[in-house]
Amino acid sequence: MLQYVLIWCFLVLMTAQSDAPEFLLTPLIRNVTEGDNVTLECPARGNPAPAISWHTNNDTLSTTENQTTLLIIGVSQSKNYSCTATNRNGTILQTFNVNVKKTSTSTTTTATFMNQPTACPLEFIPKRVVERHGASVSVICRPTTTSAEPDIIGWEAPIGLWNLNMPDNKSATWNVEKFEDWTFEPVCFGTFSDQQCSVTLPITLYKTPDTVSISVQNHSGPLQEGRRYTLQCDVFNVAPLAALTVSWLWKGEIIQTHTYDDHLTKTPENVSSTWEITAFRNYSNEVITCLTILDPKQGGPSQQVNTSAVFKVIVHYAPKFTDEYDSVEVVTGGNVSFGCSAEGNPPPEVKCNYPVAINARATTRGRQHTVSITRATSANGGIYNCVATNEVGTATWQTTLTITPLDHTTGVNYYLILVVILVIIIIMILCYYFCTKKHGRYSLISARNNDVPLHNL
Repeated sequence: MLQYVLIWCFLVLMTAQSDAPEFLLTPLIRNVTEGDNVTLECPARGNPAPAISWHTNNDTLSTTENQTTLLIIGVSQSKNYSCTATNRNGTILQTFNVNVKKTSTSTTTTATFMNQPTACPLEFIPKRVVERHGASVSVICRPTTTSAEPDIIGWEAPIGLWNLNMPDNKSATWNVEKFEDWTFEPVCFGTFSDQQCSVTLPITLYKTPDTVSISVQNHSGPLQEGRRYTLQCDVFNVAPLAALTVSWLWKGEIIQTHTYDDHLTKTPENVSSTWEITAFRNYSNEVITCLTILDPKQGGPSQQVNTSAVFKVIVHYAPKFTDEYDSVEVVTGGNVSFGCSAEGNPPPEVKCNYPVAINARATTRGRQHTVSITRATSANGGIYNCVATNEVGTATWQTTLTITPLDHTTGVNYYLILVVILVIIIIMILCYYFCTKKHGRYSLISARNNDVPLHNL
């Protein structure tokens, strides 16, 4: 039985989780006055539990084994203190900066110097950070000239990590793998022979809009002709607003632009831009687009462009008849047809009311309504009405059909003229015939007697 217990214990030990050391606190820069006491804390975890040791200027400090707290009595000068955590899975190091402020007359000079950040001989590479939210950031802080050599240089940055990376600790690099703090601005400080100063790194995080959309305020569906509407472009979750421009595009051209220079907030916000239009029927099927430009570098390569979905303008308007005439006239027995057509959006329904007759027939082709009458009689005379209707309104049109009786006297005169013309044509033919006979046609006949006279044929 004991054998099985030992085997089980061995397996548990073999499968126990093993973790590398990890610090539980981020090292902070300690600005103290000369002669003060300073306490530094360096808690760490790991499996197995890591061993803690303290160092300064490459010298190991004499402390109790695994002491996570270091007490410095009466500090006299600025120094870097390092804490090391070690177990069988690895070793990690973090550095504490103790920045000592002298109590001599240089205090007044230092205060004045710190109130003038432009005079601080420190610079950043790059000089300004403009990155997308969540991107990695790496910045070097170094003296502006070789003559301004600091005794100590470091960062006041509770997020990210920084380290010294130049000989004699003359510059410090700050790194963040995923920068997501909208308002944080890290500070680089330097301590020189008789003064200290600091400079703040300008950081701009930007975020492109989640969505850009166009809607009509207090309205849904198609627009109605003649009414005035307010279009609204909504831009959701964008930052910073001071770098945002919203433009309205109509027929591919910018017709209105909205900027947000007066917005100083850095965190993402929702904003809107509006544009008023009056709906006309010729606007139907035109498209409107909302364009956003986010330019955090003010003309740099980070300019981001987003467009909304296309907003298609649909304008509804009441029907209107395209062909209108007040009256139509036809003689009895004649044929006549007339039509009525109307335009509108949506396409209107056209109906006609007219005297019912056996010789009247109505046909509809599209929006064209036609009434045809063959061999018109007096029964076809009267008023013909057409009505065009859609959801916007109704239009009416009417015409009067007049049937004119046939004038028999006029008909007799027509026949008399026709007879006279026929008589004239006959007379002309007879005259031509007789004139031809009068002149005659002759032929020579041989005769034995030379006295035989010529005869008419």
